[in-house]
Amino acid sequence: MKSDLAKWIEEDGEKFLQGVGIKKGQSVLDFGSGEGHYTIPASKVVGANAKVYAMDKDKNVLNKLKRKLEEKGIINV
Repeated sequence: MKSDLAKWIEEDGEKFLQGVGIKKGQSVLDFGSGEGHYTIPASKVVGANAKVYAMDKDKNVLNKLKRKLEEKGIINV
C-alpha cells in the first residue's frame, strides 16, 4: 500500500494540477518547492518538452529534490 505522499506524487498531484489548469507544454514555477511534492507531479503534467522551475530558499532541500529527480530520471526541472 502506498503512503499518502507517494500516492500524491505518483497520482493525485497530477490530477490536482491538471484541475487548476496546468497543461502539457507550459512552463511552471514551483515557488517554495521544498523537496518537490508539487514539482515532480508538475514535471509529468507539462511533459518532457516543457520546463518546471523549482525555487526554495533552503539549498539543502533543493539538493534533496535534485537527487530525487536524478533517481526518477526527470530532466525537465
